[in-house]
Amino acid sequence: MNNKGFAKSLEILIFIVIFVLVFFMVKPYVISSANKSHKNNLLRSARNYGTSAQNLWNSGGIACYYNGQLLETDSLPAGEYYIKVDNNSDLVTKIKNSVKYSGYIRIKHNTNSNAFSVSLTDGEYTINKDKIFSDLEFADIMDGSAELTIPSNNICKET
Repeated sequence: MNNKGFAKSLEILIFIVIFVLVFFMVKPYVISSANKSHKNNLLRSARNYGTSAQNLWNSGGIACYYNGQLLETDSLPAGEYYIKVDNNSDLVTKIKNSVKYSGYIRIKHNTNSNAFSVSLTDGEYTINKDKIFSDLEFADIMDGSAELTIPSNNICKET
């Protein structure tokens, strides 16, 4: 009778040891997968912000300050213009993200074309590249948060 109790205890101990070993072997893969998913969400959000800003710009739904005057996009001279991204901005409301992002969208405007790039952080990862938003890729995401401040007075807003 005593041997059966010892055998059961040994079986339970072996089960626990195997479970702990499997846990520590699987844990890095689970964490890596979660981090990859997190980065993909940031990348997808950056592209969504870029698309939304481009659509608003092309439809005349954005006005920008230039030399202290609020001008429609078709009246703006060539230059760089910025849309602030934070949880209070209209773009965030339209995209309906639950994650708190901050950063900006830069529009390089000239008479022939416009180029939209996105700098965005969620507090854990950051995208801060001078690339067209649709060309952003996984490798453009940096670990860590960054203070992303708009480098110009040419601030745009939704009209």
